[in-house]
This record gives sequence, structure tokens and C-alpha cells, in this order.
Amino acid sequence: MRGFSTEGLIMEDLRNLQDEIARIIERESGETGHDFTNGAFEGLGWLNFHYRCSTYDGPYPRIALKLQKNAVHLYLMVWVDGEPPLKRYAELFGKSAVGRCCLRIKFLDDERRKAIAEIVRIAIGENQKKQDESTVRGEESGERRSLPRSIPASPPIQPACDSLG
Repeated sequence: MRGFSTEGLIMEDLRNLQDEIARIIERESGETGHDFTNGAFEGLGWLNFHYRCSTYDGPYPRIALKLQKNAVHLYLMVWVDGEPPLKRYAELFGKSAVGRCCLRIKFLDDERRKAIAEIVRIAIGENQKKQDESTVRGEESGERRSLPRSIPASPPIQPACDSLG
């Protein structure tokens, strides 16, 4: 008789959790998540901006979601007033589950769902600020125009983390 393994059940639960978090992000942001790969990182991303450094030049999400072995990781590439906003959620999610730009989620309840929606709204607000800063004056005509959504005219923003892996 074969032994019973819960590994498949656990991964199925985590996939369902990832789907639920993705629906919260999509509801709040009005965007559908898109596949995002950067090195070893493969996940979903929302609210792209253009990021350029010595090893990467291209679209980069302000919000990313990745299914890991024991949790779903929510990445937030936003700082508010020089601070990572996820720190304020340490009591709710647990101090060990909150990093500078990463939130490790193992389950959701109503309070955590509300917190994730709030985190997405913070990212949207910061994204809008960066877009507003990207409005530039046309060189010859003097007319004001906006650059394409999520691509800042100012120098690229350093993501809150050195690595998403």
C-alpha cells in the first residue's frame, strides 16, 4: 500500500491562495497580472515601470507575486517617504513574514485581505506619483504631453530589493 503524501494538497492550497491574492490585486489595480521573469524569478507582475541598471533594462513590476514552496510571496517595489511600507504590516502578518519588499503569505482572513488591498492601493498611489512626475514639456511645440503609462522620464527608481529570487 502506498503512503499518502500531502505535498500535492499543500501546493494546490498555495495555488488557490495565489489565485485569490491575484484577484485582489487585479480588482484594486484594474490590471490583469502578466508573466514576469527576471533571472531566476518567475511570477506575475502588475503596474510596470521602466527599470535600467547594469544587468537589466526593461519593464519591471511595482507589484509581483510568486508561488514558493511554503508560501505565496508578494513583492512590492515601492518606498513611501524613504521607508518600505510593508513594515507597518509586521504585526498582522508576523514579523518573520515581512521583509523590506516581500510579504510571505500562508493564509488569508478578512483582515489580511483588506491589508493586501491597502498595499495595492499604496503601490497604485506611488505609481501615479511617478507618472505625474513623468509629465514633460514637448521640446519644440511647448505643449505638455505625458509619457506612456508607467515609464518615468526621471532616472529609473531603484527597486526596494537587490534580488527578487
